[in-house]
Amino acid sequence: MDNHRKEVQTGAQAQHRLVDLIKDIRFAMITTRAADGRLHSHPMTTQTRRDDEDHLWFFMSRSSDVLHDIRTTPSVNISYAHPGKDRYVSVSGTARVVDDRAIAEALWNPMAQAWFPGGVQDPDLAADDAGVVQFDQGGRGGGRGGGHRSGGSGARGAQLKDWTKVGRR
Repeated sequence: MDNHRKEVQTGAQAQHRLVDLIKDIRFAMITTRAADGRLHSHPMTTQTRRDDEDHLWFFMSRSSDVLHDIRTTPSVNISYAHPGKDRYVSVSGTARVVDDRAIAEALWNPMAQAWFPGGVQDPDLAADDAGVVQFDQGGRGGGRGGGHRSGGSGARGAQLKDWTKVGRR
C-alpha cells in the first residue's frame, strides 16, 4: 500500500505554506543543469521577504556558473533543510535573471555586502527570480505523518496552479 500523501493547495494558501516552511532556513541549494547535461548544486541565501511571498529571490554573480546554467536551462530545483526541526522542502521551478535595480534595492541586506562589495550598485550583482511550479515537504516538521522515509509516508506537496504572477513582473 502506498502511504505517499499529497495535498493539493492553490494560490495564496500554497504561497503562505511555502513561506512558513522555509522562513527560518537560511541557506538553500539550487540545482541547475549545466551545458554538458550534468546537475550542479550551489548554496545560496534566499532573499525573499514576507511581503513578496509569490517569488523566491536570490542574488548571484553575473559571472557565475549558476547564472550561466539558468540562462541556458532555466529549470531549477531549490532544496531547503532544517534537520533540527525535521523539515525538508524541495521546490521545482523556472528561474530567470531580472535586471531591475529597484528589486535589488528592495531585497538588499547587509549580509549581501560580503559577496557584493559594491553594494546594490555592484556591476556583478544579478537578481534571480525563481518561479515556483511545485513544492514537496517531507519530515515531521510541517505537520501530520511520520516523515518522508522510504515508502513515502507523510510527504506532502502543493501544486501552485493559481500562481499566475510567479516569474512575471
